[in-house]
Amino acid sequence: MDNLESLLQIKRMLKVNAYKIVLASVWLIIGLGMYALLMSGCANRGVIHGGPRDTVPPVLIVERSTPNRQVHFRPQEIILYFDEWIQLHNPTKEIFITPPLQGRYVVKAHGKRVVMTFSEETQWRDRTTYLIHFGRAIRDLHEGNPADSILYVFSTGAHIDSLQLYGRIVDVETNAPVEGATVLLYAVRKDSPAVRDLPDYMAFSNRDGMFDFQYLRDDSFHLLAVVDNNRNYRVDFEVERHGFYPHPVASSKPPDSLEVVLFPPPQNPRVLRTMKTNTALKVELSTPPERVSIQLDPPTFSFRYAVIQDTLYIIWHADAGQELERVYLRFTGRQWHTIELGEVRRTFQWPRDVRLLGSETLLTEAEKGWLLAFNQPVSWDTARIDLLEDGRAISSDKWTLEQDSASWRWKIHCPWQHTRRYQCIVSPGAWQGPSGRANPDTVDLTLPTVDARELGSYIIRMHFNKDRDASVRAGIVRLIRDEDIAREMCYTTRDSVWQVEWKYLSPGNYHFIHIEDIDADCLWDTGDWQRRVQPERIERHSLPPLRANWETVVDIYTDEREGSR
Repeated sequence: MDNLESLLQIKRMLKVNAYKIVLASVWLIIGLGMYALLMSGCANRGVIHGGPRDTVPPVLIVERSTPNRQVHFRPQEIILYFDEWIQLHNPTKEIFITPPLQGRYVVKAHGKRVVMTFSEETQWRDRTTYLIHFGRAIRDLHEGNPADSILYVFSTGAHIDSLQLYGRIVDVETNAPVEGATVLLYAVRKDSPAVRDLPDYMAFSNRDGMFDFQYLRDDSFHLLAVVDNNRNYRVDFEVERHGFYPHPVASSKPPDSLEVVLFPPPQNPRVLRTMKTNTALKVELSTPPERVSIQLDPPTFSFRYAVIQDTLYIIWHADAGQELERVYLRFTGRQWHTIELGEVRRTFQWPRDVRLLGSETLLTEAEKGWLLAFNQPVSWDTARIDLLEDGRAISSDKWTLEQDSASWRWKIHCPWQHTRRYQCIVSPGAWQGPSGRANPDTVDLTLPTVDARELGSYIIRMHFNKDRDASVRAGIVRLIRDEDIAREMCYTTRDSVWQVEWKYLSPGNYHFIHIEDIDADCLWDTGDWQRRVQPERIERHSLPPLRANWETVVDIYTDEREGSR
């Protein structure tokens, strides 16, 4: 009996202890979980970093790379080994070889190595020094720090050339430096340089417009630059902004200052479509023409024309029984385009009603003429027009009506007085369109005015180089506000100082543009490589702000340089 009681007591003790063990285990698990949460919260408040950010670029290990500056070398593979894992960033843009290769190559990153492999078809030039620019293409794997100034040089001949040539690329319109221009060198030969082929050397301009040729041979070169949009390392003269240095450059004795001005290609429109009526031709063009020359066959036809954006209209008149056979057009280039009237099958119609599109000229701007613009060409019966000043008729011999030859616009010229009020009364039948329809009603137009005391004026005195041998100077001057032309005029002068006064201008900030008009045609002319003609120079000058009821006098000294064209 005692033994049985002892066994039961032992069983009860074991049961209690097991319960305590289980309970203790549960509390231990809960405690560990809370500790983990607590430590996690602490970790979020104070993350341990691995030290400062890596800003050191990859370093080339020369001993483990393909030897640089080799001679008698025509590589099939070049290996560059670095001190850390690397990646390639935009290699097609950053990496280039000069002189340009005839053949393909592949550049890949493998761990700490950059491997450049050349195809078997690669055509290496004899006795030529090659330079491989890696730009900012090679970067470390994690932070992207670029390895700058990685250059690989070798020669297929017995020595490495060592001459240099550097200069600057600027824009003709702004004189600002041009970044990313492709600069090309072509060796001067007895025949015309094959500038449509790959160049002898190539470089790129940086953000300051500066370019630098290295490892050049001793030779004379033609230097051209281009905004090479299609990356073919050539100048597409018809479509790309480009420029050239006016004289051959010797790499052994380069000029002290080598600057190339980039200019736009000539705007020579293409004829897209032609339409006609019995007395008019409509020519749709690819771009608006800067200028146009027109000849008719037979030449006895009288005509007038207009340009509306990218469409040219030609209207002719001849005696009864004559027919126009063809029209000759010439735009910016020297080529004539022939339009055979008998081959023009499409027809067009003028708008049924002649509409006055606008007469928004301010009196303060009427020195250029009171502008009247229409939706089609019109002819006038000036006997049906009355011009009034403060309600009184102005004698017809004191004002004129002039057609703008380049559009459907007319201008009224008169010795305007800026304290007076002007009206133009157009009686029925005063204007008539090509269809014969005239204005059926009276039109009353008023020239808007503004208080002259709210406006200001500029007097700009231009000073030319007295020492320059120039019997006559010609140019175009523009006053610019918010990139729009506020005033413009052409000039010719024999004096060393020429002055222009622009009155009745709204207060604000302006700048002044001067274009040296070499051929005195009142048009800016771009450059021409074939004729070795530089673009007509453009100067931009800042002006002091214009204040109301104030006359601001500005002296501008022009930068005349001999032999600029």
